[in-house]
Amino acid sequence: MKKYVAYILYALIAGLIMRPFFQPGFLFLLDMSWTPHIQLSDYLSGGVNAGFVLTLLIKLLSFLLPVPVIQKFILFLIFFLSGVFMYRFARFNELGREWAFASGLFYMVNPWMYERFLAGHWLVMLGYVFFPLAVSLLFELFKNPGKQASVKLGLLLAIYPLFSLHWAYITYLFLTFCGLVFLWKNKQFRILKTPSFVKGFFFILLGVLTVNSFWLFSFWGEESVWPKISFNDFKTFTTSADPVFGSFFNTLSLYGYWQDIYFLPKDFFALWWLVSLLVLCLSVYGFVAMYKEKKIFGYIASLIFLPILLVAVGLANQLTGKLVELLFCILPGFKGLRETAKLTGVIVFFLAFFYAFGARGLVRLAIFDVKDRQKKILNNTAVGLIILLPFLMSYGMFFAFNSQVKTYQYPKGWQVVEEMLRNDVSVQDVLFLPWHGYPTLNFAGNKKIANPAKNYFSFPVVQGRNLDNVFLLETEQGEWDRYMTSIVQGMENLDDMRSFLDDKGISHVILAKIDDYERYGFLEDSKVLDKIYEDADIILYKLK
Repeated sequence: MKKYVAYILYALIAGLIMRPFFQPGFLFLLDMSWTPHIQLSDYLSGGVNAGFVLTLLIKLLSFLLPVPVIQKFILFLIFFLSGVFMYRFARFNELGREWAFASGLFYMVNPWMYERFLAGHWLVMLGYVFFPLAVSLLFELFKNPGKQASVKLGLLLAIYPLFSLHWAYITYLFLTFCGLVFLWKNKQFRILKTPSFVKGFFFILLGVLTVNSFWLFSFWGEESVWPKISFNDFKTFTTSADPVFGSFFNTLSLYGYWQDIYFLPKDFFALWWLVSLLVLCLSVYGFVAMYKEKKIFGYIASLIFLPILLVAVGLANQLTGKLVELLFCILPGFKGLRETAKLTGVIVFFLAFFYAFGARGLVRLAIFDVKDRQKKILNNTAVGLIILLPFLMSYGMFFAFNSQVKTYQYPKGWQVVEEMLRNDVSVQDVLFLPWHGYPTLNFAGNKKIANPAKNYFSFPVVQGRNLDNVFLLETEQGEWDRYMTSIVQGMENLDDMRSFLDDKGISHVILAKIDDYERYGFLEDSKVLDKIYEDADIILYKLK
């Protein structure tokens, strides 16, 4: 029963984080704008990507459960499993249950998770969750090389891109580095096991390529995002720096997400920097102690932690910006990250382990001469104090992320329009306005959220995808963007676009009363549109 106590506690903590959202409605987060129905139309029309399998699984699950329930359950699992897998890694590396629990809790509750949750990066978080498990399985392979260990690791690495392509890339690079360090430091293993190790590597590589072959062929196609990624993406998504402590300390404190539209834990806690400093001191002590013990994880950290930190800081610093530019040019696949702050999740992994390892070492020194009965009391007290640190760093996660997140329903008018169009045999493609990739949704707390129209409506929708960012103007400006910008700015008339709309197969226009919809008053005066429905939230027009 003892070995399950940590899992039960993690479940309770995950439940406490999600408790404010256990009510009807969706969570509208920056990049997470889920809708009542999971659409597969993009995939079925030839746009298959790595996320197809996960989307299909959620679609099948939606026949049994409402989509808002699935959304919240997945977020609950992300928090729960992040603690569980980090706990298992810490236990594998000889931390006792109480210290391993502290390690898992830190990995579960920290500013990086806080920021990514608000950003709606659930796939990034999902990849982060499985990172400790992947490293644990590799270490298990080091300890007991054989077919069983290879198969377990191979299966995880094969399916990794299906739920988090960015973290799959990070994990592949990290595990490759770990493998090279292990072979370098273990001469006997290198002599006796290298052939089977290499054979296992190619077995895993074959598995990864086979499982992911269905989307790899279309990855470089015209519709793929990959060819459109440029260095401007990294400029757009630059790691943020703290105005007082700078970029390096901000990153080491596990902040740095590029968007600044939310309040962060440090905005509510003046001494955040002191807690961060304490965690860093404990982590440095733990790292030194493990390195002196000649443990393989200590060697790995000594070689890779600083490079990861430099890349994570990225363009927030002039020196590290040059490094990112170099990697963009020479490291295959690196440009796919698009932002370097994702690597801060690996820093969380190191700190979560070493801060607990360091705290355990200090406590052992402090109570070395204490009587046995008092040792246990003092040890448990120290564990309790150490466990408080992640709560102090990110306590707002337990209060609806400092009251910044609530559940909301879609307006009823959206469903009325959906049903009207579903019953209209003349429907082709539908133009959705306002033309924004991230409109401000007045029905979702006036938050800027990824445009949900394409996923909400069950027919082909043309909608804005632009980020309104100066660095991405050239990449974002497509034919539709140029036309819509000209019309909204009054340089062209919608009626003059009739032939363009016909060429694009547009039969209807939806104007949702969100964001700057007042700027689209010209739709009322258009001679090519008939208004067929309007309520307080939405207007539906049909081309004559």
